[in-house]
Amino acid sequence: MDAVTNLHSGDPASVWAHVVNLLPKLIAFLAIYVTTVCVYRVFFHPLARFPGPALAKISNLHAAYYAWNGTIRDDTLRCHEKYGKYVRYAPDRVLFNSAQALSDIYSHRANTIKSKTYLMLAHQAANSLTMRDKVLHSKRRRVVSQAFSEATMRSFEPKIVEKIHRLCDTITKSLGEDGWSETKDMGRYSDYLAFDIMADVVFSAQYNTVENEKFRYVIGAIADHNVRLGVIAQAPELSIKALQRPMFRQAMKARDRFVKFIRILLGIRLKNKAKQRDIFSYIQDAKDPDTGKGLDFTELSTETATMIVAGSDTTSTALAAVLHYVGHSPVCYDEVMKEVRSRFSSLEEIRMGPTLNSCVYLRACIDEALRMAPPAGGTLWREVDQGGAVIDGIPIPAGYDVGVAVHSLHHNPTYFPKPWTYDPNRWVRSGSDSSASEESMSAAYNPFGAGPRSCIGKPLALHELMLTLATLFFQFDFAPIGRDEDAWESKGMAPERFVLKDHVSGQKTGPFVKFRLRE
Repeated sequence: MDAVTNLHSGDPASVWAHVVNLLPKLIAFLAIYVTTVCVYRVFFHPLARFPGPALAKISNLHAAYYAWNGTIRDDTLRCHEKYGKYVRYAPDRVLFNSAQALSDIYSHRANTIKSKTYLMLAHQAANSLTMRDKVLHSKRRRVVSQAFSEATMRSFEPKIVEKIHRLCDTITKSLGEDGWSETKDMGRYSDYLAFDIMADVVFSAQYNTVENEKFRYVIGAIADHNVRLGVIAQAPELSIKALQRPMFRQAMKARDRFVKFIRILLGIRLKNKAKQRDIFSYIQDAKDPDTGKGLDFTELSTETATMIVAGSDTTSTALAAVLHYVGHSPVCYDEVMKEVRSRFSSLEEIRMGPTLNSCVYLRACIDEALRMAPPAGGTLWREVDQGGAVIDGIPIPAGYDVGVAVHSLHHNPTYFPKPWTYDPNRWVRSGSDSSASEESMSAAYNPFGAGPRSCIGKPLALHELMLTLATLFFQFDFAPIGRDEDAWESKGMAPERFVLKDHVSGQKTGPFVKFRLRE
């Protein structure tokens, strides 16, 4: 009674003594609670039958750790190699590694919705990427898709070509007396080019980061903030506000800088009353065919910001990967150069259309680079909806997350024999000696997502890649720094893997390349 009286009296010494007395009981309670949770998750949880890393069975921190250091795509592949086709990668999540699972999880008929973790990616309002409700997403996609028709893509071609020629001019200006350019980090220059194109195509904005350093910080801000997004997408409990600033100090500053940039950019675009045909104008004018409604200011902001980020990342990573793999593959190099230079007689001829589309080996080089180094190589988690689902023959109860890690599936030898070999011929009907059928590869190939949630900007990204690479290959010879020239001349070189760090999307360094005007 005296202890209680002293405690209520507020005497500091008594309060402290009471806390000390309670501490062993608190520790014992926590130990019992944690032990009980761990035992349940390992032995009695509905997903307990699936194998996986010990820490992953009891905590999201396993995935969060690999997301933090950017190696989560490598870890998921290691897990599949160790545990098999099905891996419990978090207490409430199962990874699958088959084309059938890809269809069962992501197709139009799949009984899944986007995981709750996508809510972590929505800063202001839900957009096409983060929206969980299928009906609302379908309506939003109908509005946004009006900006990505084939006719619209053709109207954007002058903007794209102008930016590509700026890159070529920058390379040409750096040519030395020996005919070779300064060494270019084409990972960075691919970022600059893709950002410049997206800023112009989306907002009619001219930043010219290929030539001007002033706004390159925006690209860095996107990359820095993606570190935070990648972690909390795996462990939402780390999104608690009290943890954000101390854990993700640099990422939070980067997010604030990018949000400020987008708001200023959007404000400038809204004040511009001149009729400009860009993605923003199409989305601003587009109406839902059912409701007749368009998007409000916040929705416009989040949709266009997402396009800037996603459009830049995908294209730049694929461009850098093609330059890496072709630059270290003498047979591929000779074949793609021969094809491009035989199709066109001048730079002015390199435009969208039948001639560019006839460059099937160039397209195969792109497809193979996207297989080897998918820009979004991680897992797009989906929550099993009411009624449960059967994934690759395995019943999964409602409420749990399932997914396929794109990088793992792209390196599954069942679908891609010699998965670590860069072989564009596997995408050319008469090419490779691969035993995998074209149908089998296509079913497992997923660089742009699948089903109703697939990347809406895929046509734009492929147009950019075909135009950029055809222009570079037509105008320049190139060589990665450090290439073994003896092995190159003897056609005995095989490229090493193009390594990406995975923070939501792939982050890259290099390839470091020298160019010269074609002989």
